[in-house]
Amino acid sequence: MKVLIVILSLFLTLSIEANQQPLNTEPQLKNQQNNFVTVGAGGNCDFSEIQSAIDSAPASRDIRIASDKAYFEYISLQNESQTLIGGYANCTDAANNVTDHSQAIVSSFGDGHIIHIRAANDEISNVVLRNLFVGNAERGIVIDTFGDESTINVTLDHVRTYNNNNKGIEVQSNDMGPVNVIMNDVQIDFNKIGIFCTGTGASVTFTGSSLISDNGNGNHGATLVNFGCGLTVYSPTRIINNDGPGIDLYEAQATLLGYNDGCENGICFGEWSSPVEISGNKKGFDIGESSLVMANVLIKDNQSFGLYANDSQVLAVGSGVHNDQGCWSLDACLQFKGNSTYNSAGAIYSNNSTVIVTGALITGNQSNGVLVAEVKQGSVVNISNSLITDNGQTGNDGFNDDSLFTVQSNGQLTLDYVTIANNHGSGATIINADEDAEITVRSSIILDDMRSVFTGDSTETHFECVMVDEDDSFDADGPI
Repeated sequence: MKVLIVILSLFLTLSIEANQQPLNTEPQLKNQQNNFVTVGAGGNCDFSEIQSAIDSAPASRDIRIASDKAYFEYISLQNESQTLIGGYANCTDAANNVTDHSQAIVSSFGDGHIIHIRAANDEISNVVLRNLFVGNAERGIVIDTFGDESTINVTLDHVRTYNNNNKGIEVQSNDMGPVNVIMNDVQIDFNKIGIFCTGTGASVTFTGSSLISDNGNGNHGATLVNFGCGLTVYSPTRIINNDGPGIDLYEAQATLLGYNDGCENGICFGEWSSPVEISGNKKGFDIGESSLVMANVLIKDNQSFGLYANDSQVLAVGSGVHNDQGCWSLDACLQFKGNSTYNSAGAIYSNNSTVIVTGALITGNQSNGVLVAEVKQGSVVNISNSLITDNGQTGNDGFNDDSLFTVQSNGQLTLDYVTIANNHGSGATIINADEDAEITVRSSIILDDMRSVFTGDSTETHFECVMVDEDDSFDADGPI
């Protein structure tokens, strides 16, 4: 009996001492000595869920995600500096850093957002997402700040956002701390809106072989950028076949650059051999109260205008030759090609805006009205060093194909060093201007023998040093 009492006393003592020891809350990682953790389906993975890895693993460790399962979860990265990397067949390959560049699937059941990245409370967060497929939710990826001193820097590399019924990617600064997002080799497709960016302090940059396609609901398409957000797009990014504008700006800024602008942290920005391509969209550009700068861009086969500018400023440049190869095209580095509309100008519509175009090829555009540019309500449109040719199909193919230019309501059109030839309009004139319009043509060639150069009531016409096939329709100020 005494032996039993001693044994019970010893057991109770050991139990009490064990309960007084602090609990070990650290995860038992299989890669303790490494600077990463693994997520996947196998028993040799550190975690089976991405959020568990974020919550439990040390922040300094990369999270390597295997593609051997689909991850149905909502992921939150708040005040986290973290790198999430897919592209591994299994956790063994992830541990050995053997990548197949596959995209780990992160999905939901059609509601909410899948990945939410936020910097708040004056924190600075740096996040990298690589080799991930994010789709089938209301919003794929949401990136925002909360707090004036909060900053977030996000890199999306080889990430696809697909089939989200609101937005593929949403970026918001909420007019608070800055949000800087770089997207390299991303694919954004079949979302209601491809990417939405808003707020002063927010910026989004596309580069690499990025593709934004097949988004939209008729009103909005590939990009919706407003209220101070800054958008930069480098070649060879393609924004194509969206059911809405390719670039949609309101009180915002956008820059499109079709040339190499250097490299940083392993990501190169732009290339000379390809343009930024805006093609096959319901509208190429729709900009209001915004500024747009673009160089070496292909604006092709968009419906309802190539460029629609309202209360905005536009500078479009074909930048010329780089080394012996030149830019992406021998024809011209900037092209408005094959755009069409049924109610206004095929290539360029300007209302109370300033639009400067230089070094362009403007060709193959069609319209029920104006083929090249409609200049309205005090707009200033200046086209220089450009070739305007082969626009219209003489009223065939469902379009009226009237004049090349219409200038109305105190609009100003200037053509410098421009060649206009071999266009196919059904109307009788190159330029149609009302009495409040101002027309200036200098050092240019107009050889379109199927039409007169000028019709209208404008008394402010200036033709100087031009080569024309008729001079009965205007008074020249200089040699012709």
